[in-house]
Amino acid sequence: MLAVDARGLLLSSIVGVGLSLATPSSAAEPAAPGIDACAISFKQAQRHRKQVALLAARKELLACAQPHCPEAMQTQCLHWLDEVRRAIPSVLITATNHHGEDVADVRLMIDGAAVASLLDGTPRDLDPGPHDLRVSQGERSAKVRLIVEQGVQLRRVALRLPPPLVPRTVESNAGGLPFLSAVGFGVGAATAVVGTVTGALALVRASDLRDACEAGVCYEFQKDDFVATRAIAHASTASFALAGAAIASGIVGLFIGGSPAPKPASGSLTGRSFGLSSGGVAWQF
Repeated sequence: MLAVDARGLLLSSIVGVGLSLATPSSAAEPAAPGIDACAISFKQAQRHRKQVALLAARKELLACAQPHCPEAMQTQCLHWLDEVRRAIPSVLITATNHHGEDVADVRLMIDGAAVASLLDGTPRDLDPGPHDLRVSQGERSAKVRLIVEQGVQLRRVALRLPPPLVPRTVESNAGGLPFLSAVGFGVGAATAVVGTVTGALALVRASDLRDACEAGVCYEFQKDDFVATRAIAHASTASFALAGAAIASGIVGLFIGGSPAPKPASGSLTGRSFGLSSGGVAWQF
């Protein structure tokens, strides 16, 4: 808290008495230009100092320290002005982007009031007490609330802007299908191809066995061919079963994802079991 000396109080009292005696009847002896304004600034400065409104006190002290003011008043105002200037705190506000790089083209607001549209490294004088600082660049902003202490000058305050806003997009595949549907239909198509190829191979081998066997009955030396053909046929059946399950999951994905079911490029796939019995070949020991 700034001290108020006895000389200042005495001078303030004298100024107050002089103002109260200034009546229209004294117009015959007009005061020097601006004397009344000097006296008013002198009293206002004292009031602001008591309230620790240092910025307002500085403004009034600058007014009553002018050469046209009475010498005693001018001297006292200059003395108080030096005290107030040393007591006024200041902050040096900087802003950085999300990479930590300095940015200058930001809007600065202090306690809700726009102060500057560019940070140029100039310190900002503030009254002691709490203050809200905010910098903004487009839709991005950063703010801080700090307590400014009397007499603390050039306090550095750095505000960091958040990363730029990235528009949210719904991820989709080239066909616009939900993820589950895309996977299901993709797996279904792949396994259906495998089932078709292995099924065709099984039919060809079964036909060869049927031609090689007598009356559809195979013998011991043909056992390995029979086992291999049956394994291929089972693989074909399993592939078509897996294809059906995958396609079913893809259809479920259409309902879950909220997308309309796409028109199939071709007829729907249906599983078909290829076994050796369809080839008319039986095993006999």
